[in-house]
Amino acid sequence: MKRFVWLCGIMLASHIAGCASLNTSPGTAKEQIDYWLDRQEYGKALAVVTDSKNSPSTAIPNLQETQEKISAHIASYEQQVIAKAEKAAATNDWGTAFDLYRDALSRVPDSTPLQQGEQQLIQRHAEHLQSLELERLIAKGEWTL
Repeated sequence: MKRFVWLCGIMLASHIAGCASLNTSPGTAKEQIDYWLDRQEYGKALAVVTDSKNSPSTAIPNLQETQEKISAHIASYEQQVIAKAEKAAATNDWGTAFDLYRDALSRVPDSTPLQQGEQQLIQRHAEHLQSLELERLIAKGEWTL
């Protein structure tokens, strides 16, 4: 019985140690920003900048430059996503196009270009569905004649 308790204790300790070693993000604000930028998590990178503005203990050197760097990454990412979604929609791969916008908006929730792009995609998809329905009705009418 003691061996069983000892074995359970070791297993529990290994699980706790494993969870403790999970790397979420590095220590300094600059390292955290680089960490989130590498993962294309731009909203989280901006949150670190905002937190740094509000807290003097986590000050970022060259804050304006860092914010401009993040904004440049966001603009480039937005253009890439919009171009990929347009390409997918042009080939009637609507699921991929919607997935691209959904993923991008999870990374940059406040992005106006991405929100507008998604709305335009929704409109284009609705128009596409209407044209398919019209074609179906025409084919059905021709078949009944």
